[in-house]
Amino acid sequence: MSAFPDSRHNNYLLSPDTSRCKPLLPEQRWSISVTCPNFRHELIMQDLCELQSQERTLASELLQLPPAVRRTRADLQEREREIETQLEERRRDLLKLFKRLVEKKTVHSHVHRHCPHLVPRERRLELCRELPNYPVRSVVHPDERVILAGPPPDESPVSLGAQVTGHTVSTYPRVGEERYGDPVADFFSAHLFREAAVLALADGCNWGEGPRRAAARAAEGFSSYVYERLDEIEKVSDLGPVLLRGLAVAHHNVSVDSTEVFHVGTTTLLGAVLLPLGDGCESVSVTEQRPAQGTLAAAAEQVAAEREAELDAGGSPQARSRSGVQGLPRWAIGLVSVGDAKAFLWQRATGKVVDFTCDNRTYSLSAKDCGGRIGPSNEEGGPDLRNLTLMHRTCVQGDILLMVSDGVHDNLDPQLLGFLPKHLGLSGSDWSTVEPVLGEQAKDLYRTAILSKLLVGVTSAAQVADIVIRHCMETTAKSREFMERYPGRTLPDDYKTFQGKLDHTTVLVTTVGEFDV
Repeated sequence: MSAFPDSRHNNYLLSPDTSRCKPLLPEQRWSISVTCPNFRHELIMQDLCELQSQERTLASELLQLPPAVRRTRADLQEREREIETQLEERRRDLLKLFKRLVEKKTVHSHVHRHCPHLVPRERRLELCRELPNYPVRSVVHPDERVILAGPPPDESPVSLGAQVTGHTVSTYPRVGEERYGDPVADFFSAHLFREAAVLALADGCNWGEGPRRAAARAAEGFSSYVYERLDEIEKVSDLGPVLLRGLAVAHHNVSVDSTEVFHVGTTTLLGAVLLPLGDGCESVSVTEQRPAQGTLAAAAEQVAAEREAELDAGGSPQARSRSGVQGLPRWAIGLVSVGDAKAFLWQRATGKVVDFTCDNRTYSLSAKDCGGRIGPSNEEGGPDLRNLTLMHRTCVQGDILLMVSDGVHDNLDPQLLGFLPKHLGLSGSDWSTVEPVLGEQAKDLYRTAILSKLLVGVTSAAQVADIVIRHCMETTAKSREFMERYPGRTLPDDYKTFQGKLDHTTVLVTTVGEFDV
């Protein structure tokens, strides 16, 4: 832990009310160094010390000059004014830093008082146990960030150049001037720094203003809390407690201003942090697709190829080797999930897609059961954490992270596209007879196979988002047309003809690497 220089006269703040310099009190120096050891205050203090040294030297030289040497004296006075200007700027920087830390301390004390952990200590330790101690690089200039959030009222995509795109649409039909399912209850946010990203995707459960508000509040609460804690993350294992506490803040934020807790909505939440690994991690292996049973994998690949032909999505991806990642910077992704949103990683070197959240729907009670949610979900007003998951993955610069709501991945589900278990190499006459773990593994293989084929040749986050949203709109087109033509009638239970699922549909796409902020 580093502290401020001991020399008292070198520690100054610019007083906001007098515009004069005053010493930084000892307890303030200690507070800053202890509360936030990764804040780069040392650089500011070094500049202050150097500038003050130059200022003293110039003042000494000015005193020694005779009044007759006017030109030299004028030059020195000009230089002295320049140094004073620089000193004032650095003191203001230090004041801003101190103000941020005071605000940070206030926020944290509030959170600790009102946001107890959602899971017992033993469960938290179990969830965090597999997180490695790989070092991560500290976030530089955390105040320099870009925040993307949506959806906007016109449901247009929101982007940061070619690197990040969030897009939410509704695939529900319109009847007259009204559209079923409005308002859209999905919400996404991305807090982007040069070398880090805090991402959140929330899907409000059911329809109405309550779920919409719950999703927005959950995503905003999670992102704001994790942003405040970025400076404390020194290794991948530090992500676990921060993500779990962020989830607790998100749950609290859903109903913080409500007098009637059960009148507020509930929401799923998928939160993520993207950070570059530190020095010495060049040889850390990147995440690969988990091993799959040969018959299942072959069947899923075949069905995905047939589906691709139906959509006229192009040919198979070119064979590429993961050895192409050698020498590329390694990055870490930490994720926390409650509910049925999914995270996929498209690996640029192979063109393959990995599902990070492949098990989060295995034991859902039905197609309408999201498996878990935050907000008041039980008699005590607590969350439903049945499928709470904490994950980490390693990747390389250029890989693409996709975070999607069930409005996307349900339209990649072979069951909802009219395929039977036998088409994917499973026994059983229908999906209700298939063992849940085996069935979800087969669906996971299909989803990743079809995504791999859809994303051949992509070059930007916006392109990925457009392909995914277009796929969902095209898949649900017949269902939407039926309901618009026959309002009030129930959609036939025929997934072969009426494929996919109508829903609020969100994708948040992030290209791994430094961001242009």
